[in-house]
This record gives sequence, structure tokens and C-alpha cells, in this order.
Amino acid sequence: MEKWSVEYSVEQGCFHVDILENALQSNLESVIENHQTQYCIIGVFDSREECRTFIDRLTKAHHIPNYHR
Repeated sequence: MEKWSVEYSVEQGCFHVDILENALQSNLESVIENHQTQYCIIGVFDSREECRTFIDRLTKAHHIPNYHR
């Protein structure tokens, strides 16, 4: 079963949901190419729906901006 990740960029005020393997590969490429990434993985879940639930709860509980819905 694929795992899903939730990433967040403080600079952009946006969440990003992707398959965990893709997010890790993107971060690894950034390290290898010495590029700074704005997104940090803040959660890992079993489904895209669980990611959305996490984002909704997090934004409501902590008033975190989310400009990309």
C-alpha cells in the first residue's frame, strides 16, 4: 500500500499532498543538486483522504494559512 505525505511551505503558505516516494525523491534531488527546497514533510498517512483530514484539522486548530485548497 502506498503511503502519502503532507508537505508545507511557510514561505508560500501552501500545503502539498503527494505519494511519499515522490516527495522523498524530490527532496533527495534537491540535496544532490544543492537546491534549497521550501517544502517540509510534516505528516505521513495511508491515504490522500487522511492527508486532507490532517490539513483541515491543522489549519483550523492552529490558524495556519492554506492558500492552496
